[in-house]
Amino acid sequence: MTELPSPPALESIGDASLSVSAGHANRRLTFVYDLFVHAIILTGPLVVYGVSVGGISLRFSRLLVVLSIPILLLRLFTKPSLLLRDRFLVYGLAPYLAYTSLSIFWSLKVETGGWVSRLGGLYEISILYVLLIVADLNTNRFRRFVHMYLVSAIIPMLVSGWQLANNLYQFSPSELPFDQFVIAGHYEELEGGRYFVVAQGFSRISATFAEPVIFSTFVCSVLLLSLLLHPKSGGGRAALRVFQLAALIIIVLGISKLSLISLTIGLVVIVKRQKRAAPLLAAYMLVLGGIFVLLSYYGLVSVFERLLSGSGHYELLIETLRTMRHSDLILGQGIGSVPFGSFHRFVLSRVYESGVVGLIFVGFVTAFPFQMLLQTTTSAKSREINGICVGVLFAVVFGLHAYDFFIHLWPWTVMGAMMSFYNSESALVRAARLSSQVSAPVPVPT
Repeated sequence: MTELPSPPALESIGDASLSVSAGHANRRLTFVYDLFVHAIILTGPLVVYGVSVGGISLRFSRLLVVLSIPILLLRLFTKPSLLLRDRFLVYGLAPYLAYTSLSIFWSLKVETGGWVSRLGGLYEISILYVLLIVADLNTNRFRRFVHMYLVSAIIPMLVSGWQLANNLYQFSPSELPFDQFVIAGHYEELEGGRYFVVAQGFSRISATFAEPVIFSTFVCSVLLLSLLLHPKSGGGRAALRVFQLAALIIIVLGISKLSLISLTIGLVVIVKRQKRAAPLLAAYMLVLGGIFVLLSYYGLVSVFERLLSGSGHYELLIETLRTMRHSDLILGQGIGSVPFGSFHRFVLSRVYESGVVGLIFVGFVTAFPFQMLLQTTTSAKSREINGICVGVLFAVVFGLHAYDFFIHLWPWTVMGAMMSFYNSESALVRAARLSSQVSAPVPVPT
């Protein structure tokens, strides 16, 4: 005869069932949360500034960011520690966001497009960063992020393929396949429907991005992160090599000194930490040389004269420093006060808008790669991820300082994911140390 369980046993069974149901609910929440994060990652590179349909901007990711707020708050309610353990968020981003929001009360509001748009963009990248921090990307989840990030580059790379074909065969007067949606007057046409012509009817590759330099720097981060993939099948390895070669060609055809320097910095750092990245560095040099030889054969070397000539950034820097002499560098001039939205220098734009608070914020961002460099890891897999992340962060932060694509989503996607991995790995290291201290034998006094 089966005996009824005692009251304590019944209580334990109830606790177990509650634990199982809570586990199922948590998994469902994580699944929905990941769906939103992946959707934002995939649609982020589809942002086309200056393009709209029926007066509605093609900013799919912005809509998804807004819709993700309830699920983000729910996840924070269940795991608030995921938010509070990120030092950059607590001491850097949050104070900067709060102070810059308040600065609307004294802002000069001279930025093209108005301060409301600028502040909306700031909140957008902040929410995106928090979404990735709270995603708690451990080793396996970070690799899944890398897959999503690489997939997000496919459509922009296909558009860039159309642009390259158009450069060669001139079958369209426009350099954009969706030219009919471009807002009139948003860009200055340089030559019959072309916005980024460099020479002999050849346009720089910009894909779905506002400018070629921003797109090619994004592809630089994609290429560096692709080093984390290790396809097991021969077909998978071949597809990855084709993808990497296409990314290299696109970076070169962006005709941007910044993206070429950023890629070189990232590859050198990664090669220094992981020797297996050396073949990609060699391939990069071969592709660069091959493209120059090919263009020389067709008499198109003048396309790359832009890489050897001045681009006006030095003159802009001198003018910016002259402007800043007459501004309040302690409190800042307020959000939206920078003429045309940016001085093309990350630190100068932030200090001009937010003063000392902006400078502190820039310091936190600049520390990202060094913070990752000094991280203690728990396994060979996490060490490999760390080595790639250091190189990518150095490349992204350098580009951010040199060109100030601060308000774009993709840099914060990269930095948010990497700091999420950093926080997750650091938590494992602390737990391991605590466990070793607890299990250590207590010395018996003699």
